[in-house]
Amino acid sequence: MTARLSSAFSKMWIVQYVNSAVILIIINNQLSGGLIQRVLDATGLSSFIFNGEYEDYNSDWYAVVGITIFTTAFITGITPVTNFMLWGIADFKRCCDRGCSFDKKKTKKIIQEEYEAVYSGKLIEFDNRFSVIIAMIWVIMTFSAAIPVLYMAGFILCFVTYWTDKSLFLKFYKIPPKHGSHLAH
Repeated sequence: MTARLSSAFSKMWIVQYVNSAVILIIINNQLSGGLIQRVLDATGLSSFIFNGEYEDYNSDWYAVVGITIFTTAFITGITPVTNFMLWGIADFKRCCDRGCSFDKKKTKKIIQEEYEAVYSGKLIEFDNRFSVIIAMIWVIMTFSAAIPVLYMAGFILCFVTYWTDKSLFLKFYKIPPKHGSHLAH
């Protein structure tokens, strides 16, 4: 399972990085001359790839593409807060199961599996969370020299993810399976 997990993880963050950064460059930038342009012309791809409006990174590029990159990074940074909704939904299900009573021993469930499905939290998806963080940090570090406000989006991403995961680990998520350093590698 660990080999499958790390293989899936390595593909996920690369796909997310390509989708968030590389495709924006390929679609919006324009090549004029050079080896890449000759290859694109020879293969017939010049009308699809590097056929955008911007020949250089100028103020117009930052007004369109830069804002898109910042918006993506900022939304990704605040998205982990939505995981609190899962906690709220689980509490609502527990409340309905108890008949809106505060008595934790009261339940309508008869079978152990049904009880555990309502009263145990969900398992955190390490591979998805980790791949989003790594991909967005790569996007931020790629463009932050030209768009310094991305450092703020990166800070928000790390801060919100840390505190959201920490509080949900304590109150909502099941105890996760043990992962070694293979996830990071």
